[in-house]
Amino acid sequence: MAQALHQAGHDVHVIAYPIGDLDQKLPFSVHRSLGLPFYRRTAPGADPLRLGFFLPALAATVARVVARQRIEIVHAHHYEGLLAAWPARQLHGVPVIYDAHTTLAGELPYYRLGVPRGWTTAVGRALDARLPRLADHIVATSQHIADELYRDGMSAERVTVVGNGIEDAFVAGPVPDSLPDGSGERIVYAGNLAGYQGIDTLLEGFTQVAKAKPGARLVLLTDSSFERFAPLAERLGIQDRIDIEQAPPPQALGRRLANASLLVNPRAECPGYPLKLLNYMAAGRPIVSFRDSARGLTQDQDAWLVDEPTPTALARGMLAVLDRPDGGAALGRSAREHVEAELTWSRVVASLEGLYRRMVAHEPPLADRRTSSSVGVASGD
Repeated sequence: MAQALHQAGHDVHVIAYPIGDLDQKLPFSVHRSLGLPFYRRTAPGADPLRLGFFLPALAATVARVVARQRIEIVHAHHYEGLLAAWPARQLHGVPVIYDAHTTLAGELPYYRLGVPRGWTTAVGRALDARLPRLADHIVATSQHIADELYRDGMSAERVTVVGNGIEDAFVAGPVPDSLPDGSGERIVYAGNLAGYQGIDTLLEGFTQVAKAKPGARLVLLTDSSFERFAPLAERLGIQDRIDIEQAPPPQALGRRLANASLLVNPRAECPGYPLKLLNYMAAGRPIVSFRDSARGLTQDQDAWLVDEPTPTALARGMLAVLDRPDGGAALGRSAREHVEAELTWSRVVASLEGLYRRMVAHEPPLADRRTSSSVGVASGD
């Protein structure tokens, strides 16, 4: 998003936690908050140190950058970004947009917090009903999230649905017409192995696929450790059918995904739009996903969607695609056409620019619209 805003002519400042090494390669300003040398955690989810130290430090950095750079809008991602941006809103009166990628009610129960699932869901629902009100406007990445906000009493005037995007260069890359000879049936998952991703469901579902397809292999492209899932894979007898591969850099990911027979998303539900689906769609290979984590995709048009969130249902979906390679190829082509037409960042940013203009309360002349605002992007992820 920051890259596309910069290319559209805006003065972009990214404000983020102190962990990261891409700053020197980026064409816009990156402001890192205060860090601790022993803390390098990048996994999803908060922890006491992150909330008690890093979040206040991030808030101080946001306030400082807003004051020094004359920021006109802060676009805050996730609740941590929103909480970090709120003091700057109070101190300097800068409008804050909260970008809602998910809901806590849908995500908290998947983290190992040591409390009953019902409690985490209730806490998540309470926060979902209150925290978005701290922002001047909310960008919901799916209609489902927008509907949740409306049910919590948020007015439609304060919510805009703008989906996530994918880099134009990623979509521009070529897609091979066929799989390499001898590749077998490669079922590929790309992403982290956090609890909410449904990796245990994937392993159990793949066990059924492996029995029907002796040449099938499950490939996990990830930076996460597989250690917690290794006992399950061994118990299921599929450990020698699984390839754990280091997640490639973004510029190489498309080629790796394009060598898959199918791309799988085992996440049972996602209120927003899993970013991996955009990568999958751009790769032009058939996608198998649970329906409740593939909002925006259409069954047997640009994906094979599974209704029941069980290993057996997921296995049936994967086998349905593997058994009809021509149909799977058509699904992949349709998905790629969808992402090319609607979901590149250049198209998404065009929608954001209209919102930004309204937020700064003036409509510049047409010739100046693409250089009309100074944007701070506060990242809580």
